[in-house]
Amino acid sequence: MKTIEEFEGNVLELYDELQHVLETVQNKRTVSSAEVLCVLSSMLCTTARQSGITAEDFLWTLELNFLKNGDMSFVENETLH
Repeated sequence: MKTIEEFEGNVLELYDELQHVLETVQNKRTVSSAEVLCVLSSMLCTTARQSGITAEDFLWTLELNFLKNGDMSFVENETLH
């Protein structure tokens, strides 16, 4: 199992890479927020299904991320997979 530091480092690196890809696409053509959300939510759902996470846990994770806006300090004592 990864440490919280390894997990956080991977998350931040992946976030930065995906953000760069989105910025590159948006510089080439007009892409709406709705289109970005549609693509990303589809990717998230596919990844969740493939990982075996329950729908309840998946939605809980999304809610935490939405409400905390990236601040992971509140889950210090949680096990992250």
